[in-house]
Amino acid sequence: MRETVTEQLSIIDELLRDSKTREALHILDKIDSSALSKADYAYFCILITEANLDFGNYDIHKQIDTALNFYKYSQDNENFARAKYLQGRLLLSQGKTFEAKEVLLESYVNYKRSENPNGLKRVLGRLAQVFYIEGEIDNAIRHLNSGIDICKKLGDNNGVAAFSFNIANIFFRTGALHKAIIQLESNREKIIQLGDEYRYLFLLMYPESDHISQTKRLLADTYIGLDKFDLAQKYAEEALIVAEKINERVEIAGCYRVFAQIAAHNSEKEKAKDWFKKALNLFSMIGFQYELAFTRFLAAKSGWYEDGERAALLFLAKEYFQSEDIKHYVEKINSELSSSPYQRAAIRPSDEKAPVFIAAHLDTLRIRNLAENVAPSDMTVLLTGPTGAGKDQLAKYIHYYSGREGLFIQVNCAAIPDGMVESELFGCRKGAFTGALSDRQGLFETADKGTFYLNEIADSPPALQAKLLEVIETKVVRRLGGNESKKIDIRIIASTNHNLEEDTREGGFRLDLYHRLNEIPIFIPPLSKRLEDIPILARYFLIQCGLDLEKNGNSRSFNELSHLLMTYDWPGNVRELHSELNRLFYITKGDIPDMLRI
Repeated sequence: MRETVTEQLSIIDELLRDSKTREALHILDKIDSSALSKADYAYFCILITEANLDFGNYDIHKQIDTALNFYKYSQDNENFARAKYLQGRLLLSQGKTFEAKEVLLESYVNYKRSENPNGLKRVLGRLAQVFYIEGEIDNAIRHLNSGIDICKKLGDNNGVAAFSFNIANIFFRTGALHKAIIQLESNREKIIQLGDEYRYLFLLMYPESDHISQTKRLLADTYIGLDKFDLAQKYAEEALIVAEKINERVEIAGCYRVFAQIAAHNSEKEKAKDWFKKALNLFSMIGFQYELAFTRFLAAKSGWYEDGERAALLFLAKEYFQSEDIKHYVEKINSELSSSPYQRAAIRPSDEKAPVFIAAHLDTLRIRNLAENVAPSDMTVLLTGPTGAGKDQLAKYIHYYSGREGLFIQVNCAAIPDGMVESELFGCRKGAFTGALSDRQGLFETADKGTFYLNEIADSPPALQAKLLEVIETKVVRRLGGNESKKIDIRIIASTNHNLEEDTREGGFRLDLYHRLNEIPIFIPPLSKRLEDIPILARYFLIQCGLDLEKNGNSRSFNELSHLLMTYDWPGNVRELHSELNRLFYITKGDIPDMLRI
């Protein structure tokens, strides 16, 4: 007899409780969700969200929103609590700890209303993770101890061991290394024998990790803290074998980080930097912002990066820790910066007028400060944001503050036909093809010792993506029709108004290239989200037009004009504001009261 849909959903729920995610997803894929009742569809959305989170797929916003919208108007506190818990997991995976805390607290309250101790265990573990990340160590331990109390009441000895394991994590992270190692060694066998149903409790390092791999990798981290690098190598190698077998990417990245620290200790500079790069790329790819920032901090501290790259890593890590108000790491980074003061590169000599990036809003002030601090490094920069927001101007600003003596070469990626990519970028030798009447230098060579700016990189043809990846990795070019290779020194900046992560998932953009470009990500918000910038931008643009604000009552009327400009959404952003002010200036011959009447 075939099960009803409701029975199928219950079977899937049991499979998820038993950590049989593949089987659960297999059945979920066969269900025709369009034929479900509203209640069954909400339940279906909860199950598919949990299955995807367990499988490491975080693109499930629509499903969790659907479940929440249904259960918040129902009397089903338990499923509402579960949906909130899953939303908290998703937010944590994106590094949004403050939002995750609010959501998880809601989940906790609703699990308490429904008197569900197993749900409370899950939420307490996640809340402990949030408090741990935020540096509220006492709160993290308090929530873990609350979890232990619930497990004791339930007679759940494995749960007690699992929560105790996370307390050992806190000992390690707060520097109580001997306490951590005693705790881990005394519980190691018990932890390894825990069933998969306790996997959700291993949260403080990497939320979705296999407990065997995580235990061994954590031991490796701990032995690094005790300067026992041979033992660290042993445990990291064992952890990596397990993690690779089940494709636990977070643990794999954690092992890479261990190897990087070991190589740094052994004075193997290039090997250390290579392992750090692998760890950073992987943490970036899976979206673990906390671990990405922590790894940048460790890389900067390793002593193997030049001043510019070291400063860039520290400032990027600080950006995240400040955004999430993780004060103890901000203090550590400030201490690191003050103990080894960073000297910005001298402004490159140039006859051109220095580019400006106007900022008054806190977000744009932060962007400008970050740009100045990371400018002297050789790391690639990816500028994202809507059309007209100021990406081109920021690229020029970064080049100016980089101290590079070479040119700023801008390329419109959408404008280079597939057949012309090689000759345009690499140049050619005389006779290389019909029409090649002389040797010609390519754009890469022209940018030598300067900055190569790729505007609208998302629109680049596949041939350009492949060639660009090769140049980023080798910094070597060869002219079409030639035999000689030339080493070049260029800094790559790319920009796009697309969501490149989404483009990579849909196959429209190379994943490997995305991560090579995304070493320093900078998002410029639309003008409507930074209204405080409008008055200072308006003043700058009008003065550029030749307006004297002190004449003809302009100064008195300017504040009124600024207020009026701030009431508009500016879908074309800064570019539209600039064009509109130019138009108004020439129509009114610079009379602001007249501008107000138009």
